[in-house]
Amino acid sequence: MWRSFINNFNSKSIKFKIRVVPIISILLAIIAITLSLILITKQAILDQLKEDGLMVAEQAVSQIEISDSALDIMNLNIESNIKNLGNFIESNDKVISNEYLQKIAKQFEVDEINIGNSEGKIIYSNLPSSIGTIYEEDHKASIVLKGGKNEYIEDIRKSTETNDYYKYGYIKRSNGGVIQIGILANKIQSFSDSVGYQALVSNIGEDPDIVYALFIDKDLNAAAHSEKDRIGIKLEDEGSKKAVLEGQVYTSEYFYDKEGVNVYDIIVPVMHGDDIIGAIDIGLSLKNVEDTIQTIILIISAIGIVSFIIILVLLTLISNSVIKPLNKLSISSKSVANGELYHSIEVKSKDEIGVLALSFRDMVNNLKEIISNIQGKTIETDEMAEQLSSASNQLSSASSEISYAIQEVASGVTSQANDVLEITNYMSALAEEIEGIHKKMDIVKLNVDAAENKANIGKENIDNILISFSNLSKGFNAVNEKVNILSASISQIGNITEVINGISDQTNLLALNAAIEAARAGETGKGFAVVAEEVRKLAQESRNSTEQIKTLVNSITSETEEVTKTSQEVSAYASKLRDTSEELTNGVNKFKVNK
Repeated sequence: MWRSFINNFNSKSIKFKIRVVPIISILLAIIAITLSLILITKQAILDQLKEDGLMVAEQAVSQIEISDSALDIMNLNIESNIKNLGNFIESNDKVISNEYLQKIAKQFEVDEINIGNSEGKIIYSNLPSSIGTIYEEDHKASIVLKGGKNEYIEDIRKSTETNDYYKYGYIKRSNGGVIQIGILANKIQSFSDSVGYQALVSNIGEDPDIVYALFIDKDLNAAAHSEKDRIGIKLEDEGSKKAVLEGQVYTSEYFYDKEGVNVYDIIVPVMHGDDIIGAIDIGLSLKNVEDTIQTIILIISAIGIVSFIIILVLLTLISNSVIKPLNKLSISSKSVANGELYHSIEVKSKDEIGVLALSFRDMVNNLKEIISNIQGKTIETDEMAEQLSSASNQLSSASSEISYAIQEVASGVTSQANDVLEITNYMSALAEEIEGIHKKMDIVKLNVDAAENKANIGKENIDNILISFSNLSKGFNAVNEKVNILSASISQIGNITEVINGISDQTNLLALNAAIEAARAGETGKGFAVVAEEVRKLAQESRNSTEQIKTLVNSITSETEEVTKTSQEVSAYASKLRDTSEELTNGVNKFKVNK
């Protein structure tokens, strides 16, 4: 199949090979480059989007972790204050009264202090309205009253009577009662709301390039969502499970039906210390990326098409500058083949086609001259043959007349009949010889033509030999240049070895100085002396190696000089052969001229 393709390709015209093949090759190259650029650009944009998305998710996670840490610190601080104040009140059990609690509340900036007995009834309080209140069974104070814990701190909660937020703590008294302390936590709650999950995902969701953002809790529920109608949904997808349950970052691409766009989904686990408390899920819109990629595709395609058109025009102009002279040269060669040696050949270009046309014109001119010379020699040969033929005819006529006269004389001169008969025979033989000479002259003419053809062939062979000798001479010149370059490189190697020798000498000197200093140092310098000795050995080995390299360089230099000398001798011999061939060519030309 490949051989058939090659044969079919070789049978195509030069116009096809110069125009169609490069155009197809360039078109394929442009298509390949365009597709490669599109794919590379698309991948780079997607990679950048993924990297940016992952960075946003990680920043959100970092913000959550920082906020949680800050809230933990605040809560711990409040809890510590509650515990310390409760212990302080318990230690002053004997002075407890409503007035005392009011004073303590004001002094420690707490909002509520209640003292309950073992039955859960508030007997002292800084708030008169709370005195006499009994804690219900499900009240948090029961955790301490029933002996489950000695202290208990509630999370911040909203008051059942006002819109304020409080943080309550309970400390068990030695008599079985309980101390309840409440601190207003509106500021902490406000801070918690501002940095909470919902606020965070809402802020993230305001970015036009982000389709959605949500926080997934440990139970795989959407605890916070930028689309509030989706808060509380259950998430059963693989990515949510891997992030929340296994602590792995998960990314994927899918079509988001609600918005009708392709989304790059990033889920990053959120840690609190060593525990996974949930995950941040961010959906990045791929619409802008797809639009950008589409624009890039259009731009690159347009550039490719314009480039192809420009290359096509340039290639057409270049091919025309090659094909048109070749067509003219082809027409001229056909005319010459048909015997029209006076067909004019116009040469305008100075490139290889122009050189070929000039050579063809010179060949035609030489052919004209050779044919003219052959025609001249042929005319001369024909004239000589005609002269010989005329002379032979005259001799034949004369011999006939003599024979006739002898016959007349023979009738009267019987005694001389035999002699006359012999003369007649001789004259007939002479006529036959003359006729043979005429035929041999024709053969001479044919031999002259053959000799001229062989001389032309010999001249062509000698010309080819001259070209070969010229190429051989160029080749040896190129060899000489390469050898000279090699000699220069070897000289540089020699210089490098001299530098290395210098470094080795300096290293030896340094090692000697180090050994002297080590000897002066005594016992403490033994280790340094060993190192100095090793350095000296290494320097000596470096010097030995450079000496070997230097010897090798000298050997190579000698060999390259021999190669240069030999190539110059061969080049001179080739020049002599070329001169001899040129003399032989001149001899052939002289033979053709003097023929």
